[in-house]
Amino acid sequence: MSVTSAPTAHIQTDPVTLEVFSNRIQNLMKLMTSTLENLAGTLVGRESGDYSTALLDRDGNTIAFGSMVGFHLGHMTSVVPWIYENYGRDSLRPGDMFLSNDPYSGGAVHSNDVGVFAPIFVDDELVGWTGCDMHCMDVGGALPGSFVPNAIDVVAEACRFSPVRIYGGGEYRPDVVRAFLVNTRLPERVGQDISAEVGANHYALKIVEETVREFGVEGYLQLVEDVKAFSEARTRQRIEEELVDGVYEYTDYEEHDFVSHTLYPIRVRLTVSGSELFFDFSGTAAQAPSLINCARSGLKGAVMAALLMQLVPDIPFNSGVMRPVRVFSEGGTINDCTAPAPVSLATAMAAWRTVDVVSGVLTRAVDASPSQFLRERATACWGGTWPVYVLSSTSDQYGQYSVFLNMDGSGEGSGALRGVDGARGSSVLLAGRVPSVEAHELTEPNLYIARRIWADSAGAGRWRGGWSFQEIVTPWGEKAADQSGTFCTSRNAVPTPGAFGGYPGSGVFYGVIEGADITGAVADGRLPSWDDLDVDGTIEILEAKEVWEGRRHLRKGHDAFVMTFAAGGGFGDPLERDPDSVRADADEGIISVEAARQAYGVELTPTADGTFEVDLERVEEHRAAVRAARLRDAG
Repeated sequence: MSVTSAPTAHIQTDPVTLEVFSNRIQNLMKLMTSTLENLAGTLVGRESGDYSTALLDRDGNTIAFGSMVGFHLGHMTSVVPWIYENYGRDSLRPGDMFLSNDPYSGGAVHSNDVGVFAPIFVDDELVGWTGCDMHCMDVGGALPGSFVPNAIDVVAEACRFSPVRIYGGGEYRPDVVRAFLVNTRLPERVGQDISAEVGANHYALKIVEETVREFGVEGYLQLVEDVKAFSEARTRQRIEEELVDGVYEYTDYEEHDFVSHTLYPIRVRLTVSGSELFFDFSGTAAQAPSLINCARSGLKGAVMAALLMQLVPDIPFNSGVMRPVRVFSEGGTINDCTAPAPVSLATAMAAWRTVDVVSGVLTRAVDASPSQFLRERATACWGGTWPVYVLSSTSDQYGQYSVFLNMDGSGEGSGALRGVDGARGSSVLLAGRVPSVEAHELTEPNLYIARRIWADSAGAGRWRGGWSFQEIVTPWGEKAADQSGTFCTSRNAVPTPGAFGGYPGSGVFYGVIEGADITGAVADGRLPSWDDLDVDGTIEILEAKEVWEGRRHLRKGHDAFVMTFAAGGGFGDPLERDPDSVRADADEGIISVEAARQAYGVELTPTADGTFEVDLERVEEHRAAVRAARLRDAG
């Protein structure tokens, strides 16, 4: 795959008008995302933010992006060229809308990402496109939730639609939508999510038409070109003036393909030359036999997401940003697979790991920068995965078929940055959110027994990574049935890397506690505690990929499911951390006394009020001994 450079165009618009226009289209993205949240039928849209919006030019290039999920950009920028190639530009009419969720023909990162796209006409002239992309809870396939670890190809994973009209000339086509929804296990809720995307697009059509009439067609088209040219010029300036020419390399690993515990390296070599970047993924592992792959759009979106987060967070993100960037992949790899390879876990696995890899190599580049602004964006790896589990049953608390995809995965810890500790609940998805317990329990047949800080999960460092958390749930509700499950996670064998001497953050594991009397405890007016359940003593740790369908269930009120989420990596040597910050972390329960001593060289003494004190003289003595031991071990 190659994305080639283009020369900077001359900007004709005056700076004030360009700024007004840029802010207007960015505000449109916010209006579209709020429309999606207000109309969505599932927690995905209403609570977790697993969706994106975009305004595109006539060729399908990005003008503005509602940055909720960065690697959705791969889908956003792939649909329009496919439509032109297969339908022809002349076939488009005002009022058309297209539905798309196929990874190989429409560019969805996985089939659960259902997009709705609309050409924008003003007085019968095509001036651009608008689009939305949202993860839908179930799109058919062999297993509830459409994550299928044992699928040998994409056909077994989900119902896939190449871009197809669901509105033709403004006329709704219920037959097409019905053909899609009949393949889902949740037709009403998925249908409502699709309707939310249609509604958001209608909002964009209205706003863009008003803008075009204000500036005129030619004026609008020139503004579009100038916005892209501005972003290109700013990006080239940043690369040339704030990055050091050279070659930077980074490798991370995807793991456990359901068939075996194979590790799949994803390698990148970044060349910074003048005002251009070249990402070369040569040497990346061949595609896997199961769902952990991502197709080309996932690779493209991952590169865009990492650039947006680290290199150009202050530059309007559009296709101009990508003009100085070239990307090469050999193809047939785990992050650039070929059809019909399965990809249902692409977003949480290969695409996400590619974000980590690109972020890792950019961290090497920005750390060498003369710019303080960029050096502050050097970061350890964020949690680095979305742990997926799907619980399904024949009846929820309302007596309806249930497919529950946990949306708490964005509760991972963020990586530490130079000068800043990592945050909890901060997803590299850019704007993912952890739904509240109340929202989960209202819509899903589960009782949340507990959530707590996962002590010692945060990667140790001069600046520590963001800590993660653990939670326990059980099937619940008057009409709720026992639940089967599909469980898929990464960062199970390879934890979240630290940076520049920082320690890795904790990885992910799932577990089950069988035979607990949760029903009895609730009847007594209480929820059982972690100690009541004897989590450490009774938990059964699951494999990184498991399918229970037809062979095992969580029993309502008697079996509990335990989840832990990935924490962020640390940045810099833990022995350089401020001892008082170590003490404060211990006071909050983020680290234990033992971890403070072993990782940070800080001896803590408990006080009567439950907090800790630190002896600074003993700290320096202990740290000096650790440093001396390091030198001896190094030979």
